[in-house]
This record gives sequence, structure tokens and C-alpha cells, in this order.
Amino acid sequence: MGALSRDAVALKAELEQLVEDRRWGDIRDRAADLSDSELTADPKVAYHVAESLFYSGKMERALNLVLVAEAEFRSRHDRLNLLQALNLAGAVEFELGDLNGAERRFSDLLELARESDNDEMIGRATNNLGAIASLRGKDEEALSLFRLSIPVYQKVGFLAGLAQTDHNLGIVYRDLGDWREAERHYRNAQRRARQLGDRRLTAMARAGRAEIAYLRGDRVYAAVEARHALEAFEELGDELGRAEALKLLGSIVGLEPDRELAERYFEDALKLTRDNANPLLEAEILEERARLHVAEDRTALAKADLEAAAANYRRLGAVGREKSVQDEIERLAHN
Repeated sequence: MGALSRDAVALKAELEQLVEDRRWGDIRDRAADLSDSELTADPKVAYHVAESLFYSGKMERALNLVLVAEAEFRSRHDRLNLLQALNLAGAVEFELGDLNGAERRFSDLLELARESDNDEMIGRATNNLGAIASLRGKDEEALSLFRLSIPVYQKVGFLAGLAQTDHNLGIVYRDLGDWREAERHYRNAQRRARQLGDRRLTAMARAGRAEIAYLRGDRVYAAVEARHALEAFEELGDELGRAEALKLLGSIVGLEPDRELAERYFEDALKLTRDNANPLLEAEILEERARLHVAEDRTALAKADLEAAAANYRRLGAVGREKSVQDEIERLAHN
């Protein structure tokens, strides 16, 4: 890459200020009319825009930009920025369902972070490898990795990392059926996110708490919290966050007489998820919608959704989730 033009230098300075203020939507909007060649004139600009796209759920373009940034940082031997690019590239690959690619990136990140004695990035790599283990159904391995990241984050005072780890622990305990422990971790994540002023992570934790309330049968509280989370994601322009909240609202409303509203929630959630290429969330939405079909005695539709969900889980390597869905298909076949 050659010397930056005056406009490119100004753009870089502007984006760095927006990043400092965590104004991801403003970054995305600022870059909307710029071509990839303009954005990749400087790898840091490419990285910042990729980060904003990640937080907005625009994963495919985010991956293109962060891979360019990663390659340039590597060629420049810019280790600090390379660590950040590896972490973001792995996170994007995870969201796109490329678990093997994400695992390679996070493993490279962990090795490089250890060589650099960078505790924050050691914690991030460990935490993210835990998320992969969790999705693959390796709950004990996931819990161990998440717990390893906590003292590292505490050592450097990385509150955002602690909040993210609490959120991830909430997911694992939810999957294990320990709703009390899951709710405790989601609550801790929400408290820490509010301390940081991180509205996206606050909304994520709020949606997690809403889901636990739904699982416990408290539909009123669950619906209120899910709608608050949905409003926050809409304000942030986070399309995958919106899909997550809509999925939850579909599940909650599906227990009530207004099944048509539940179907609309699921349809809207699926459209957002497919538009943004997230196979994991798509599978989760299909699984939830299948339960609505079962309640309406629409067995063929339920089976179709479950088979599609199982196929997504299979491609992701989410063995435990695939087995759970296959068991549900078997139960439907014998009813």
C-alpha cells in the first residue's frame, strides 16, 4: 500500500474517534458509499470498518475487509494490530459458521499473544476457543476455557472481556439446564456492560435473561425484556441482534393465542439471519418455529424445519445440538 491521500488520512482520524466512542452505526454509515479499494488504502481503516460491520451483522463484507487488514499487518510485522485482526477475523468466521477457520485463527492468536506477553489477547483467544467448544457440545471444556480467561482479564482490568465471558457462561449453563446459574451470569454481564456503556452487550445480556425467564415460565417478564432488547438492537442497527430478539418473541408469543404474530416474528428473524448469513442462528430459529408447528399439529412443516436445522448444525459441527434435533424428529415420527 502506498502513501495515504489527505482524504484517507482524514477518514482514518475520523474513524478512530468514532471507534473510541463505540459509534459503530456511524462508522458503518460513514463507509457506506466508499469502495473496498478506498477502505483498504490503510489496513487500520479496513479493520475499523470491518469491526463496525461485525457489530451490525454484516459478516461477509466484514470478513473481506478484515482479511485484507490481517494480511497487511502481517506483511508489516505489526504484531499489535495483527493480534486484533486475528481476533476479529476469527469472530466473523465463527458467526459465518466456519468453526474450523475460526479455531485456526483463535489458536494462532493465542500462540502469538503468548509470544507477545499480551494478557488481554490471551484472554480473548481463550474465551473464543471456549465459545467454539460450547457450540460443539463440549460443555466441560468450554467452562474450563471460560474460567481460564477470567483471571487474565482481571489481571489487566479488561471489563469488556469479563462481561463477554459472563455472557458465554450464561449460554453454557442455559444449555446445561442450570437456569439459576445462567441467569446469574447474564445478570453479571448486563451489570458490567452498563458500567462500560456498551449498549450492544447490555442488550445481548438482557435478551439472555429474557430467555431464561421464558424457560422458567415467566412469559410477561420475558416479553417485556425481549422487546427492550429488540428496541436496543434496532437503535444500534444490529440485524443479528434483532433476529435473536425476534426469535425469542416468536417463542413467547407462540404460547399465546396469537400464533399468527409468532409466525411473523419467526419469518422476520429468518429473513434477517439469511440476509446476513448466520447458519447457527438460522438453525435456532427453525428449531423454535418447529415447536410452533407442532403445537398447531402441522407435523410435516415441523419436520421440515427440524431437518433444515439439523443440516445446519451438522455443517457447523454442533454434534450435541444436531442429536437433540434428530431425537425430536424421531419423536414426531412415532406420534
